[in-house]
Amino acid sequence: MTQSVEERIREAGDDLANKGRTAPSFDDVIGRPSSRTAHRALVTVVSFAIFLGAAFFAWRAFTPSPVTSPGGDANVFIAVDPHTPNVVMTAFTRSPLVVRDGCVLIGGSGQDPTLPIWPKGFTAGMNDSGRVEILDENGHVVAIQGQPFDMGGGYVAEFQPAGKVDPRDQQIATVESGLGYQLPAACLAGIYGIWQVGETTPIDEAMPAGTPVSDRISAAYLPDGFEKTRDGTETYPNGAQIHSVRFNGPSGAFEVYAMRRPEPLDLGSDLGFKVNVDPVTVGGHDAYLLTAADGSDETSVVEWQDGPLIVKVLGLRVSSDALLRVADGVTIDSSTG
Repeated sequence: MTQSVEERIREAGDDLANKGRTAPSFDDVIGRPSSRTAHRALVTVVSFAIFLGAAFFAWRAFTPSPVTSPGGDANVFIAVDPHTPNVVMTAFTRSPLVVRDGCVLIGGSGQDPTLPIWPKGFTAGMNDSGRVEILDENGHVVAIQGQPFDMGGGYVAEFQPAGKVDPRDQQIATVESGLGYQLPAACLAGIYGIWQVGETTPIDEAMPAGTPVSDRISAAYLPDGFEKTRDGTETYPNGAQIHSVRFNGPSGAFEVYAMRRPEPLDLGSDLGFKVNVDPVTVGGHDAYLLTAADGSDETSVVEWQDGPLIVKVLGLRVSSDALLRVADGVTIDSSTG
């Protein structure tokens, strides 16, 4: 019997309805997960969430910015040591505070700047004139942008001369490991090294610029091309006084210090690296020559006691022979003190 078109359409509709009622469910296709499978899936999801959280935390912790650094109030980055060191290096330097690409550095014109690592608790702010200033843990200003200031400390990384120092990346990694965070690339670009800041003096406690020098330093011998570039004295609240003279040459420098202080000879304890200590005689004084135990001539020192004075001649990329000859001709005139 021939079906009409209407009947064939009705039968087709019934077939589709029956198929819809018997269509397999999602669980029928993939199977119901066991309790063990569900537990594994939950562990996987939670572990992935923890990983994402840890990755985000690490990104925040290892990406310093002016907002997260102690220099946020001045919109600059300053490197601050989160730890209180057991030993503080006591080498002495005088440098102006500079700001470059949002980074607080130290260094004069014509020299590659240095990145300072400030002691725990130090911060940066902006003074009324719009200049960046560094404040110690007690809120006292110790340095102002554009002005030279004195500080103790020592280099924890030096990148020049490249052939005589450890690889740059290796030194930076060591410093960052000690700090517990990465240093911004902009603050590491084109710098001479990294200086760990030691003792600083609040500006309002430093000796006024016009205070006369109590000890006159003279050097009878200078290597070819060396000339005096700095001569100054600082007096500290504890009564210590340090007069220093710096001489710069074509490829190095040396500084002569006449120090009136209660501490004895350092014998290398302030240098931050192992030294060989050799007795020598310079200018009629029993002295000591301090050289790096690893044979590097990057830094060497001759020091001796001269009555109430401790005299120190520190050479930077100056041979030991040249430094000894300089020290032999150093005289200190205390008649004005």
